[in-house]
Amino acid sequence: MVSNETSEEQKKTVLSWGTKILALYLGFVFLILFMVIRCMMQTDVHLVSADYYKDEIAYQSRLDAINATPESALTLSRQDYRLTMHFKNAPFNAIAGEMWLYRPDNAKQDVHIALKVSPEGIQNYSIAALPKGNWHAKINWTQNGKAFFKEQNIDI
Repeated sequence: MVSNETSEEQKKTVLSWGTKILALYLGFVFLILFMVIRCMMQTDVHLVSADYYKDEIAYQSRLDAINATPESALTLSRQDYRLTMHFKNAPFNAIAGEMWLYRPDNAKQDVHIALKVSPEGIQNYSIAALPKGNWHAKINWTQNGKAFFKEQNIDI
C-alpha cells in the first residue's frame, strides 16, 4: 500500500509535456514583451549625426575630399592637454574649415572647432576640459578652392 501512495504522489507533481511547452512559450512571449517595452521607453539614443540622411547624400563629396588628401597633408598629434594640427602645404592663410571631435558613446560631448591656422600652418587646441576616453577627429578644410578631409582616432 505504501508504494501505491508514492506513485500517485509522483503522478500529481509531474507536468505533462504540453504544460512544459506552454510554460516555455509564455516565458518567451514575456521576454519579448519586456524587451520591446524597454526599447520603446529608451529616450537617449545617440546617432553619429542628427542629420544622418543629409550626410549620406553628401558622402560622395567627402569621398572625393578623402581621395584628394595626401597622407602627409595634415599631422594631428596630442601632447599632454593639447591637440596640435600641423598643415604641410602652403599657403596657410588660404585654409578654412572645421574640426569635429565627437564621442561615439555620448553625442552631447561633441565639439566643433573652426580652423584658425597660424602663419606657420599650426593650430593648437586645449583638450584639458574634455573627458578622458576615445574620441574621433574629423577635419574638413578647403585650401585654394580644393576640399580635403582627414579622420583620426584620438585617446584622451
